[in-house]
Amino acid sequence: MAFKPSLKRKHTPESEDLDITPIMNLVVVLIPLLLATAEFVKLGLLETQLPPEGASAGGGGAPEQQEQVDRLSLLVSVDSLGFAVSIFGSTSESERAEEFYRRIPRLADAGLDFSTLNAEMLRIRRDFVIPAITGKVQNTDNKGRELYNPDGTPQMVDEYRFEDAERVMISAPNDLPFQELVTVMDNTRVYADPETGAREMLFPSPIMAKIQ
Repeated sequence: MAFKPSLKRKHTPESEDLDITPIMNLVVVLIPLLLATAEFVKLGLLETQLPPEGASAGGGGAPEQQEQVDRLSLLVSVDSLGFAVSIFGSTSESERAEEFYRRIPRLADAGLDFSTLNAEMLRIRRDFVIPAITGKVQNTDNKGRELYNPDGTPQMVDEYRFEDAERVMISAPNDLPFQELVTVMDNTRVYADPETGAREMLFPSPIMAKIQ
């Protein structure tokens, strides 16, 4: 005998909560495992500066005026032939070019001769920059505030006759690989003795000149 629709028993399905405990346990196990096996990328920061507006990457001859003498104007140019290193705005035709200008050709495999560049930076610092030290002054930050050591004593640094004694201007072509550009900056900033491994600061403030 059929029941009337209104008399049929209505069945409401019961809702069941999902049990996510096994998933949570799996996540808790996987997170330490992933952190332990992950390889983190170490990023290095090398501060550079743009040349001041109106500054030129090249120059005329050897220093003749006092304001030229007070600027070292160290320039490292990279081209298809290798490196051209000059100070005081000198060129290959300048007076005393053998002392103020040097061409470093590429190696036999067409690679850049970084070791010779590094040695040339050391020569320039020892022959021109270090003799130009006039004394010591208290170090200041980029806002002109005096700096002190942790013990409260003034932080003293060398004072040079050249106002750009710690700067080097680097000019490179657009197609120079980025890693080679970084290597150029590294070899102008620090000298590492190939025998003892001793490191000596050269020109810690590289400036990117006009890109050719």
